[in-house]
Amino acid sequence: QGRRRWLDASSLLASSSANSASTSFGDDEISNSGGIYRPFAEYAWTRLKDTGLFDGEGARPVPKDLASNSSPARGMAEGTEVTIEVRSMVGRSSGPIRLARYALLETLAPPAPTSDRFAVPDAIHVLNLVVFPSPNIIGCPALPVLGLDLVTLPGMKHLIAIDFQPVLPLPSKSDGDESEEGDETNIETERIVLPKQYGEFEARLAALHRKHCVESDALPWGGDIPEFARRFFSPYAVWTRLAGEEA
Repeated sequence: QGRRRWLDASSLLASSSANSASTSFGDDEISNSGGIYRPFAEYAWTRLKDTGLFDGEGARPVPKDLASNSSPARGMAEGTEVTIEVRSMVGRSSGPIRLARYALLETLAPPAPTSDRFAVPDAIHVLNLVVFPSPNIIGCPALPVLGLDLVTLPGMKHLIAIDFQPVLPLPSKSDGDESEEGDETNIETERIVLPKQYGEFEARLAALHRKHCVESDALPWGGDIPEFARRFFSPYAVWTRLAGEEA
């Protein structure tokens, strides 16, 4: 049951993240100030809290000297700052999640007399969010880690990676079976991310990937992943590069 709750919660967040890449948020769901990725961070954090799988941020808060920091942005208007914010939540002791954490880096213009700081779009912005499963789930010690990386670089270049990242080399569906000679099946798409008894969740991941990365050109493939790094990506990874103000 714990495994199913972890998979349900993580699948919900991954689905929300993929959908939100092309969907605007309601005014009541996010703040109206901050960097490019603050709406994504706040939305994801709210959805995680709503699962009821966490003790809350007060259970093991991020140390004050690490929770936030800022420094002047070089080469920009006076008062422009690069800020970082780190938040974490600890999963319930009997639950399927050990920890959720995000780090949000923003480049913010100086506040106006009647408004808060707002994003400098042609500058660096980064959101890194991870959800770690509990290592104590009986019978399944190697569930993947949900990781979301949203990066904007000067020049309006955007890099996006969303994945259930394997912690061990993934087996393939053909493991233990002899492949016919000349079989050119792409083993990369046949790797198993979740234990076979949770095939329904893998089917949901496959459907999300097909919808947003195969049948749509909104999130084009970002380019080849180096061979040494491929084992850290699942077949359902969202990996894309976008450019321009409308990206």
